[in-house]
Amino acid sequence: MESQLNTHRQSTLQQAKGDFGKYSDSVTTNINIYFEELIAGLEAIATELEEAKKKLSGTENYLNRAYAKRIIDWCTEQQEPLTVQGIKQTIYKVERVFGRSMNIVTKSKVQPLKSLDDIKHILQEDISFSNLNSPK
Repeated sequence: MESQLNTHRQSTLQQAKGDFGKYSDSVTTNINIYFEELIAGLEAIATELEEAKKKLSGTENYLNRAYAKRIIDWCTEQQEPLTVQGIKQTIYKVERVFGRSMNIVTKSKVQPLKSLDDIKHILQEDISFSNLNSPK
């Protein structure tokens, strides 16, 4: 009887090991599939976020250039409608650290009628002007 019990115990252990191995493999496969799907979803989200970032950057650039055009108009005491064409004709680029500093690069030389100190005081940012043909 003891030998039968040992044989039965051995076969039960062998079967348990086999079942455990199959179950473990199944769980491993399911976990891998889950993480692959999760990674694919995160990559899709990252792509969407990158596109949104590019759009926001473009909008930020446009708004900074429009703001710069308005500053130039105010400093030179000109009043004209704000148009995309007007912005493109006047402003080359704007380098800005929001709330701190702004360098407005114009396509031609601008002669502000207001002092730079007054401009900085009113706008509460460190403002500088340059044009394509002059150093910063």
